[in-house]
Amino acid sequence: MNEEKKRKRSIVTAFVDTVKRESMRRKSEKGALAADIGVFLVAFFLAGRHVAFGSYPLGAAFVAVLPSRVWIALVGAAVGSLSMGKAGIIHAAVVSLILFLRIIISAGAVGGEENLFSEPLIMKLSAATIGAFVGAGYEMLLSGFSFSSVLFGVFGIGFTLLFAFIFSGLFIADIKAADFLFGEKTLFLKRKERLEVKVILFQLSFAVICFLISLSLKKYDYFGISGAYLFSSALTLFISKRFGAFRGMAIGFISTLGISALYSPGFALVGAISGFLYSFGVGYALIGSGAALFGWSAYVGGMNGFLSVAVEFLIGAALVYRALLKAPTEKEEEVCDSLVKSAEEMVGASWLSREKKGGKVRALMNSLLSASDRIGALADSDSSSNFEEYRNICREVFQEENLPENQEIINKIATKLYKKQKIYDIDKEELAIPIDAFDKIEERCAVYERALYEKRKGGYGAEEYTAISKMIGESLEAERDADAVNPILTESAREVFCRMGFPEGCIKVFGEEKIKVVGAGLDSDGRLITSPELKTSLEEALGYKLGSYEYFRRGDMALFTASATPAFEVDYAAYSKSAATGEASGDCSRFFSSESLFFSLVSDGMGTGREARLVSDFVSSYLSDMLSAEVGIAGALSSLNRLLRQREAESSSTVDLFSFNLLSGEAVFTKCGAAPSYVKRGKSIFRIRSESAPLGVIPTLDAEKIRVEVKSGDSVIMLSDGVSASATDAAWLLSFLSKEEVGSAEEYAKRILELAVKNSHSRDDMTVSVITVTSK
Repeated sequence: MNEEKKRKRSIVTAFVDTVKRESMRRKSEKGALAADIGVFLVAFFLAGRHVAFGSYPLGAAFVAVLPSRVWIALVGAAVGSLSMGKAGIIHAAVVSLILFLRIIISAGAVGGEENLFSEPLIMKLSAATIGAFVGAGYEMLLSGFSFSSVLFGVFGIGFTLLFAFIFSGLFIADIKAADFLFGEKTLFLKRKERLEVKVILFQLSFAVICFLISLSLKKYDYFGISGAYLFSSALTLFISKRFGAFRGMAIGFISTLGISALYSPGFALVGAISGFLYSFGVGYALIGSGAALFGWSAYVGGMNGFLSVAVEFLIGAALVYRALLKAPTEKEEEVCDSLVKSAEEMVGASWLSREKKGGKVRALMNSLLSASDRIGALADSDSSSNFEEYRNICREVFQEENLPENQEIINKIATKLYKKQKIYDIDKEELAIPIDAFDKIEERCAVYERALYEKRKGGYGAEEYTAISKMIGESLEAERDADAVNPILTESAREVFCRMGFPEGCIKVFGEEKIKVVGAGLDSDGRLITSPELKTSLEEALGYKLGSYEYFRRGDMALFTASATPAFEVDYAAYSKSAATGEASGDCSRFFSSESLFFSLVSDGMGTGREARLVSDFVSSYLSDMLSAEVGIAGALSSLNRLLRQREAESSSTVDLFSFNLLSGEAVFTKCGAAPSYVKRGKSIFRIRSESAPLGVIPTLDAEKIRVEVKSGDSVIMLSDGVSASATDAAWLLSFLSKEEVGSAEEYAKRILELAVKNSHSRDDMTVSVITVTSK
């Protein structure tokens, strides 16, 4: 039952998330309304196209494979089906069923974490097949079992699956509509890396759907104007301008082949001639291609042939004229390759000139790991327990107590001791063994095991060597990440770079935490690369605020570099009070930074007074030194936990560590037995708690990492357990935090501590740390 509820929630969540994403995308996507209208019209026209024996599979196949705008396609296909009258009701129902199946399948596959219609292709084809099968079965129920109804079912199912597979080629190459229409990036250059199967499939699929759309428009003929020729004219002119004469010729021929094989060569001439003449101007291309089309049509069809295409071509040219003026042209391969190579060389020279560091440090790390293995092996060689030793202890005691050496009983006792099991559950009276004998055996085994423990202490050095080498490795890893290309952010930056006028440029983003952007492109006067719009767009795409740009030039090529700069700043303060007047506080608070990270730490040594202060001060000093050197938090806490446990005096301390990325705003709490902390946003408060153990209490590290959302204007309040150990022991605290007023961090921390002294009944040390975050 719970699984069923969980599945229903995932479907609802996926649906809601998809609606939100679609809504947000339409607000920012270029040409979103035009794309919506285009999807609706394509679905409408395809749904009304008969294929064979009464089957109408095109609209269903189109809805089955779309990754987005599926709801718009459903409406278009349903309206297109219903426009045929009663006969179209079943086809509209099939399309609706396919959409319903896709919702069920995709929501179950992604669990609501991705787009609703992001299921694998095989699942999309399955939904299309099931929907077509149900439609075929329903038709047979209505019409009865006959040869024609069987053919209807076979062709309906087969063609739906076939065309769904063909249409899927439009989406496997990840070519977005904005890229295709507005030229945000190059798509079909004949470089080796572009000759991929998915790009070829995209082109074939696009050609097929253009053929089917024009074929579907064939029946729409108003006032002697053919919708099919109108569509083919506009499409051919645009493709030849955007992607060249060859592709324009192919689309012109294929899109009209289903309308009339007689005039399709004329539209092929439109694509070829206009593609060559666009370099002289749009007007030359339209006049030249139009003359070729009119001449061919008049030659093969006389005056009727000329009139069949002339009006449609002129109207189509007028409709796309403004788009032709703005549409970018794919550059020739040689020119583009040269520009790309030059841009890549400039970016590489700017970044790869940095020195490679860390060779000697890596050698030291490997030596420490090797020494750790040898020390561990040496310690294990003479510190492991031996079953025969336990047998000898039992024999000695039996001899001293004048007991018969029963080997079965001796082996039974020795086995329990060797396996670290208790021997008190052995029936001593039944075995006729006095209790004193068992006491002697346990005492001598304890001496033996103590000796083994002393030998094992030599192995602690191996653990420390391993811990140190891991911390060195983490530092090297951080250094390597800072020099490595960030592929996700680089792709986001590249899309912006293309959109802002550098389709042949090169831009890369380096680093994980503190990113650096390096970009180069053709810009003879420098106005594009220095434009505020480019910087703003990059900041929005990357999610980082960029500092001042540095610019360099090489002929007509321009290069810029920029690093992420803090988008946030913090105001912080801490106040403490010892449990007894005149004694040192066992709490310690500290603030420190590492590159782009700001840290706030509160440690509470167990107990009060000088010893507790000694431990908490050591913990805070150790962590601040390690984290400032960019050692990972987990590694630093693990080594600190071992150090505390190796002290002869019992030592433990809570750790409440808050890290805040000043560049991205990411905030993380790491807690080891610490009291609850709070994030205050206006009158709202969010409690962050953990059930973990303090450092030094158990052999293994018990730390809980909690990511939180911290925005500009929020305050983070960290407390020791002397102020509040839970949400129920300090009602006064929740009441105070729920008030909107904050003021400076110093005033706020001081006020909370004053209230804690007044209202709390704790006899423990008290510490209050406050951090206020604001945008720069």
